[in-house]
Amino acid sequence: MTSDMDTIVAEYYSVSQLLLHEVQQYELEGEKEADNWLLLLDKREALVQELQQGLANGYQLSKKQKDVLHSCLELDKASMDRISEWMGLIQNKMNQIQKSKVTAQQYNGYSIPEAYGSFFDKRK
Repeated sequence: MTSDMDTIVAEYYSVSQLLLHEVQQYELEGEKEADNWLLLLDKREALVQELQQGLANGYQLSKKQKDVLHSCLELDKASMDRISEWMGLIQNKMNQIQKSKVTAQQYNGYSIPEAYGSFFDKRK
């Protein structure tokens, strides 16, 4: 069981490092990288569940494993901070797009030429 938990902890650490690296290298236009994030987050979640299951079965973590998991938590916090930052930027872009759509719909009637040489204001 010790070697299994060592493997799980080591894999969790490597996934956390890889996720942080992916998040730091992310460009806003890159959709493929965001898919990698999801895969890494899913893998990390599965590893956390395995750790929780081992702890529920009575396994005690060694000092070394606790230190590695503490490092993982720091990496995860940095990753989540960066992901939250990107989510804020994406939300701002979505708000700008929505605002421009509303503006375009509001003035849509003005772009159609009128047959009489004048137009009727449809706004109230």
